[in-house]
Amino acid sequence: MKWVLCLLACAPALAAGQDTKGLCPGSVGLDSVLQGYVSKPDHKPHRQDDGVEPTVDDGSFVLVTGRNDNGAAIANAGGSKVVRLVGVVDTTGRLDSTSVTVPDAPNALLMQAVCTAALQMRFDPATRGGRKVAALYKDWFTFRERYDINTSRH
Repeated sequence: MKWVLCLLACAPALAAGQDTKGLCPGSVGLDSVLQGYVSKPDHKPHRQDDGVEPTVDDGSFVLVTGRNDNGAAIANAGGSKVVRLVGVVDTTGRLDSTSVTVPDAPNALLMQAVCTAALQMRFDPATRGGRKVAALYKDWFTFRERYDINTSRH
């Protein structure tokens, strides 16, 4: 019994240090139904400059960059943490809320920040043959731990 209580008490601390992945709230993921209406576009969806940035509630992390246009993985150098987002941008230029998933995140707090912001973002929809189509969208959000230089002086 003591072991179970210790595990329950330590679980949040253990989870904070482990990688997280999964569905955003309200999502069913990229299942076969969603994949059925996603096409390979001539032009991929692009995020608009809408000012929406993931904000972490406790303020211990700050977004450094939210884009990687060439699709290459962002290095996790300098203590930065990367959250990867995948979803379907529909013809209205919004992420389909049932499709949004996070394949990789360093912790649940950053995952939740990205999930919340993603549903507020606007996109230029993908096109195929001049018509708007639903298409797969991937993005990387790089955070770094907030560091206050005023508290580090001796």
